[in-house]
Amino acid sequence: MVLNTQKLSVQLLDMIVFEYCLLLLVIITKFIKWMVPLLIVLHATSLYITVYHCISLYIIVYHCISLYITVYHCISLYITLHHCTSLYIAVHHYISLYITIYQSISLYIALHCSTSLNIALNHFKSL
Repeated sequence: MVLNTQKLSVQLLDMIVFEYCLLLLVIITKFIKWMVPLLIVLHATSLYITVYHCISLYIIVYHCISLYITVYHCISLYITLHHCTSLYIAVHHYISLYITIYQSISLYIALHCSTSLNIALNHFKSL
């Protein structure tokens, strides 16, 4: 009778363990059925975030290149304005030089005429 009771107790224990294993298997199965869509959503969200960050990185690189080009154009504009100013100054000096040469020639002609007039007056006085 004791042996039967022990045997029955082992069988009962086996049944309880088996039931718990089945219950655990059902819980794991339900958990997996519930987790798979969640994992899909998490991976899709992660993929979306990765694509978003790639696009953001592309935009940042694009803006950095645009900023570089803008700075380059500003420097080019500064150089162009500097050259235009230099050209303006050069033209101004050229015109001033032209006027100075013209005035020098006019002064030379005036002095020549004055000298010629003085010689002519002296000549008429001596007649």
